[in-house]
Amino acid sequence: GASFTVRRLAFLGSGALAAAAAVWLDPGVFGWFLRPFSARPLESILAISPGDASAAKGLPFAIEAAYRSGWGEEPELRIRAAGERWTRGFMTDAGGGRFRYSGAGLSSDLSYRFRYKEFQSRVYRLRALEPPELEDTLFSVSPPAYTGQKAVSYPYLPSEAGVLKGGLVSVSGRRSRDLSAAELMFENGTSLPLAPAAGGRLSAEFIVDGDVSYRLFLRGRESGAAAAGERRAIKALEDGPPAVEVLSPAFGELESAPEEEIKAVYEASDDIGLKSLGLSRAVSVSGVRSGELSLEKEIRAFSGPSERRVTGETELPIYDLPDGAEAEFVFSACDRSPSADGPSCSRSGAVRIKISDFSGRHAAAYAGMEAL
Repeated sequence: GASFTVRRLAFLGSGALAAAAAVWLDPGVFGWFLRPFSARPLESILAISPGDASAAKGLPFAIEAAYRSGWGEEPELRIRAAGERWTRGFMTDAGGGRFRYSGAGLSSDLSYRFRYKEFQSRVYRLRALEPPELEDTLFSVSPPAYTGQKAVSYPYLPSEAGVLKGGLVSVSGRRSRDLSAAELMFENGTSLPLAPAAGGRLSAEFIVDGDVSYRLFLRGRESGAAAAGERRAIKALEDGPPAVEVLSPAFGELESAPEEEIKAVYEASDDIGLKSLGLSRAVSVSGVRSGELSLEKEIRAFSGPSERRVTGETELPIYDLPDGAEAEFVFSACDRSPSADGPSCSRSGAVRIKISDFSGRHAAAYAGMEAL
């Protein structure tokens, strides 16, 4: 009677619920029986991205499929480049019911679709867009003002460049199409936008105070296609100290009478430019340093940074030194560095001269003989 009908309805209801749960967990179950349901688009159980979209040519791209609820097996991905046949695209399990296909770069438009058992998605299209770029690019370096050197420009962005610390770097170019973003992205996470400059160019400038690397990032306004260029490195160069050496006399130990004239030939150089050259004389008498006889003097001064290498000759003065004195001569060279500690200077090797007053000795000996 009525109780039998209730039990039968309950049994049928529980069976229907079990079947519905099985279909929800695995849409392919009963696909052969539930043809109207399996005809539903695959999008009802899978979220597909990026859908119909655009991607810049040559840049990596990804296609993903994620189950809207529950878990499932890897769906079958089919891809087709323009003018080619459909082929299988193999995906990786990204976890959480998500699967991903990673492409190295688009060279033309790409069509793709998914299939999972009795379900099939519609065909999607990835449009391959020409990546935005800067035309007529210039990489310019303005050395620090104290160097007196002119700015140098290159019609390309070098992969590596050496720039003196304190130098100003400028990256500029003309946009090939309307851009929504143009900036230098630095490796430390900061960025610097390219701003409108003279002549319809875009430009960004920064001071080099340490090693730095950057990428040029551009995004098209209409297409949304983005391009992050290759990594480019700038090495910050230190202003090295000058160099100075004695070319002559070849031997650093000499003996001479005070009336003799001894000249020294020197050479000095600096990567930026010399500021001055000096000569010092330290004198010892009977092993004791004599401040009165020691001296320091400037032998050459340069008004501009154009002198990077000089060679010269100067006298090593010994005419005023007593017999037995020992003199040590050293050349110095200073650059134009504006550091807080002043210019950077270097010293040459020493030329040592022992004073032997032979005439005085002879005269003394002769006077002694006459006194006998």
